Amino acid sequence: MVVELEADSSGIQSSRRVKKFLRHPVFPLVVFILACQVTGEFYPFSAFSMYSNPSSRPMRLYYLADAEGNALPMTTHTGSSPARMTKKFNRHKGDLEDSKKPPPDEEIRARAGNEVLIFLRELSLKRSKKRQLRDSITLVQLSITSKDGEVEEEHKIVARLEAMPEE
Repeated sequence: MVVELEADSSGIQSSRRVKKFLRHPVFPLVVFILACQVTGEFYPFSAFSMYSNPSSRPMRLYYLADAEGNALPMTTHTGSSPARMTKKFNRHKGDLEDSKKPPPDEEIRARAGNEVLIFLRELSLKRSKKRQLRDSITLVQLSITSKDGEVEEEHKIVARLEAMPEE
């Protein structure tokens, strides 16, 4: 009988230890780390599917540039992110492509880009005077492709919005 009580008490102690470990604040972290190791950076677990699910198609990003082609810090000038700008461009482009008589692709891109630039300028005019985009601004498409193990970048002007007249 005494042996059974010792075995029983050690079983109770080990079950208490397990319960205590499961309630410990570190336990969810251990589970999270194990889950991350198992899933890795694969879509849909990665926020950056472009890295986890590469394709043969070029990856297109859009950025704001000044008249000389220098990239502008968009968040500083507009409070909007480059990702939001890319989504807005793609939405405008999709709306134009879905119309009954869609114009040629270059015209679709130019019109969608112009809409985005007008939107960004309006956002900038709501900010402090030194951050306003009054000069000429350009929407540039950056296409990134992989050919023969090399990464290639192509910058292409999509749309341009002329400078605002002086007040």
